[in-house]
Amino acid sequence: MIYEMVRDPAHSLSRLRQGSYILKCVSEGRTRKEIVEEFDGDEQLVLIWINYLMERNYLNTVSVVTNEGYAFLRNLIPATIEITTLYK
Repeated sequence: MIYEMVRDPAHSLSRLRQGSYILKCVSEGRTRKEIVEEFDGDEQLVLIWINYLMERNYLNTVSVVTNEGYAFLRNLIPATIEITTLYK
């Protein structure tokens, strides 16, 4: 996947890309604990993004990616290819 190339998402990604990265991780079945670990243990940052994604209806109340969330990821991926190749 495109986001597999990202190292240190807490510091190398812009704020909006952090949110999309979290959404992608959830779509791949990763746990909240795993995601928090990638963000240097910053649970508050991850929870803020999860709440934002829920408000946008990209995640439902049990942290499952919605159809809108998958549509967001599909639209974002072409723009992300150019950005994430910088972090190889």
